[in-house]
Amino acid sequence: TGPREPAHAAAPSPTATVVQSGLVIPWDLAFAPDGTMHVTERPGRIRVYASGAPGATLISTTTVPNVRSVHESGVNGIAVDVNFASNRFIYVCASVDPNPSEPVEVNDLNWTNQVMRYRVTAQRTLSERTVIFGGTANEHARAAFQHNGCSVEMDASGLLWVGIGDARQPADAQDPDSFNGKILRMNRDGTVPAGNPDPP
Repeated sequence: TGPREPAHAAAPSPTATVVQSGLVIPWDLAFAPDGTMHVTERPGRIRVYASGAPGATLISTTTVPNVRSVHESGVNGIAVDVNFASNRFIYVCASVDPNPSEPVEVNDLNWTNQVMRYRVTAQRTLSERTVIFGGTANEHARAAFQHNGCSVEMDASGLLWVGIGDARQPADAQDPDSFNGKILRMNRDGTVPAGNPDPP
């Protein structure tokens, strides 16, 4: 027999479905095991919906304090703990400034990206906000309106991976003493796990 003819299929025809409307610059989302959908809004909010179904009920809204939201900064990444069923933790990366309403300067390097841990209550509200990274001078990861990063994921072993941008300072990506321009690997409480290739 001769060579087989390649299979041919019709081109896919994707369709768009509006799941929720009225959000202000939604940035990231994550689902809990019970199906609830957690959505970050860049200006400083975390929304919890009953599910990812179109028009699902909004259960709660949490405002993250002191968020500076401009261009690529604000409340960005969100991740649900792989052991959520037992600890009910979620993690959020946000750009924080003690004076978030002041105009941002192009070379303003005084605001930071922080990773926060929340516990989701039985009523699906967020409580017990704890800053696990970026809350002290020796954990200073600059935020910026460009090249901000601030993404967060958790792997199957329960370690967090946080992407921090170079904050418009490209040389920092090659500086081992800077947290900027790096992927940070940390425990649930922000401590450094054993086996990190470049501990701070």
